[in-house]
Amino acid sequence: MFPVCCPQLLRGPHALKQPSALIHHRLLHEDDGTQWRRWLLEARLPYPGDADVHLVDFGIALQAARDGYGVALSDEINSSLDLDEGRLVQPFTLKVPTRMDYFCICNEESRSISEVALLIDWLIEQARLAPVYP
Repeated sequence: MFPVCCPQLLRGPHALKQPSALIHHRLLHEDDGTQWRRWLLEARLPYPGDADVHLVDFGIALQAARDGYGVALSDEINSSLDLDEGRLVQPFTLKVPTRMDYFCICNEESRSISEVALLIDWLIEQARLAPVYP
């Protein structure tokens, strides 16, 4: 996970040139602030609880970041197109691993299809082999 924002937040009197400038911006998140706390801890910054905005959905948090309402945490998978097309920028290089869980969901009838079963088994194996971060 790393911060993303609209390019306009890189300019002006409170430009995001260093992580400490986040104190002047809203921190957008869809969780209870845990992800931002982890990122800020790694950046050696306090959590500005009054500068965060809880949104119902991760997609809404990213859209709010695109629209300039604050800074969201994202990753390469969810933000690659926005980053490539310049709607979002990554103002800092610091990245922290997410502690979010992912789920593979399918109906019981599909589970018996060999390709689906192979995919699920492969996903589980990849998750098992992935490094565990503290």
